[in-house]
Amino acid sequence: MKKILITAGPTWVAIDSVRVISNVSSGQTGLLLANQAKKSGFDVTLLLGPVGEVKLDKRIKVIRYHFFGELKSILEKILKDKKFDVIIHAAAISDYEPIEKERHKIASNLDYLTLKLKRTPKLIPLIKKLSPESLFVMFKLEDRVSRYYLDKAKKMMIAYCANLVALNSIKPYRARIIGRQHIYPLLESKQGLAKSLFSLIKKELLIK
Repeated sequence: MKKILITAGPTWVAIDSVRVISNVSSGQTGLLLANQAKKSGFDVTLLLGPVGEVKLDKRIKVIRYHFFGELKSILEKILKDKKFDVIIHAAAISDYEPIEKERHKIASNLDYLTLKLKRTPKLIPLIKKLSPESLFVMFKLEDRVSRYYLDKAKKMMIAYCANLVALNSIKPYRARIIGRQHIYPLLESKQGLAKSLFSLIKKELLIK
């Protein structure tokens, strides 16, 4: 049975002991991908960020995380311990984190609060370094799915040596899958994306 690892959901970075910076990811795309992977016959491991209750096939192994650092540590450990035929990196990663995290709760009566942020390390190079032979699928969220962003996503795919890129936008939801030789037709639902993506993954792996 082919093994697949999927990352999904938002990531947090801490501001102080009780506050975080996050994003609006619901994790729904990753959940649909995980269920579709199981339907397609894969042994599925899902790394899932801080989202609410989920409906998943009970045979899917779920590892939960909240913070960016947790996800990074889990990836380092799991990719050193286990080989995956496919990795889909669909999590909405925090791009920035505070330079300094306050150890205690920041007072709530301040009129202004300035945060200095720094870039978080990119996780894709880590994934590629630890699992270079896996078929790798990356996600790119943009304001819209236009020619400009398609070209940008294609360049990212080449730079990171990905096999496929799913370029998507939120409102309205639109997605296009980009391969090394083709840009596939526009998709207007997350369900459609999941089905189309696994159709292409199975072709890449020569699975009937």
